[in-house]
Amino acid sequence: MRFLLYILSFLLPSMLFAADQIKIVGSGTVYPLSTLITENFIAKNPQFAAPIVEANGTGGGFKMFCAGGGLNTPDIANASRKISKSETENCASNGVKNILEIMLGYDAIVMVQPKSLPQMNLSSEEIFLGLAAKVPSHTGSLIDNPYKSWSDIDKSLPNIPIKVIGPSPLSGTRDSFMELVMEKACKNLQSKGKIKGAKEELEQACKTIRTDGAYVNGGDNYILFIQKVAASKDTLAILGYSFYEQNEQKVNAVSIDGIAPNPQSFAKKQYPLFRPLYVYVKKDKIGVVKGLRELVMETISKDAIGPNGYLRKNGLIPMSKEEYNEMISRIKL
Repeated sequence: MRFLLYILSFLLPSMLFAADQIKIVGSGTVYPLSTLITENFIAKNPQFAAPIVEANGTGGGFKMFCAGGGLNTPDIANASRKISKSETENCASNGVKNILEIMLGYDAIVMVQPKSLPQMNLSSEEIFLGLAAKVPSHTGSLIDNPYKSWSDIDKSLPNIPIKVIGPSPLSGTRDSFMELVMEKACKNLQSKGKIKGAKEELEQACKTIRTDGAYVNGGDNYILFIQKVAASKDTLAILGYSFYEQNEQKVNAVSIDGIAPNPQSFAKKQYPLFRPLYVYVKKDKIGVVKGLRELVMETISKDAIGPNGYLRKNGLIPMSKEEYNEMISRIKL
């Protein structure tokens, strides 16, 4: 009995603390937006403790979020992609079944370049050939990537080393980039008969980034990505549009398939690296964790994610009126 009381003396304070303070984990892309939401939430609701917001990548966030439903586990997961089937199953196996999905709006993935470089325009296939571990030879068979400079791929491209800083494997930005660029371009090359091989070999080739130094895993500190590109003469980086928009004076955006990332191409949904951003909430904790209901209400408010909301000024691309109304109709608190 004494031993049990001893253990509880350590556990109860942390459990009570968790119930008094919202914990948010996940996407580095959503992190600055989430921080703004929490700041506005506290300004309107000073009676609640300021939420803890951590940026540990979409995949890393879901792993923590799905670990259980206890008060010592995260209440919210920010994500730059939709939760996967395997992640949903992991949540359910740990008792996290009642999950509220909130779409914030849209973001875009951009490749940025130094301002000293001439404006670059890369096709999705050129990016794949530059960054894939295995690429097709002139006969179509897969070989280790031999390309050292962008001009090796196409003579019209700059004669600079292929050097790209990108997000970590746990990042939703990395997942989206792989799906929207690498895998899509790889399958296009297959449909043209330019890549040949066994099915499993081709599937692996579409999903594997080279590890010889041309692609550098930069983690999830996108501000550092900007700094490194700005200080370089030949380095590119992959990051969310919001980080680029706030640093346009330091770097330029690479056009993808002839389309530049800008409000005009986003409005028409022409830019190829366009994606939704999400927030996932444990509904069973609403009414248990102090302030969680109010934070959710702030998150879905037009003040935050509407066409003239404060998140738009920080890179969020608002969803349509129809999309917003459909989402609100699904949310029952």
